[in-house]
Amino acid sequence: EAAQWSLDQPAPELKGIDAAPLVEVLADDRATDPADELERKERRAAVLAVLPPRLAEITALYMDGLPKAEIARMYGISRERVGQLLARAVVKARRELGIK
Repeated sequence: EAAQWSLDQPAPELKGIDAAPLVEVLADDRATDPADELERKERRAAVLAVLPPRLAEITALYMDGLPKAEIARMYGISRERVGQLLARAVVKARRELGIK
């Protein structure tokens, strides 16, 4: 017989120990560490800051998850050209930030 647990109740083996409900104790695999999120934002800002405005805009859109085809449509260029510009952005950012 399968055990039925409520997320609003402590785990059965912890009852009586002043335990928090399971919903407060279980890890959320989708949650991001605030320190990691801050570092990601700082790195993103550093990369975009060293790029020319148009290249920074295209790179930011791509970093936000827009597909190359959608970016291409927005700028009236080919998807392949977006790929070339993103490759240029990587080279320029690495050079400007001293990343090998």
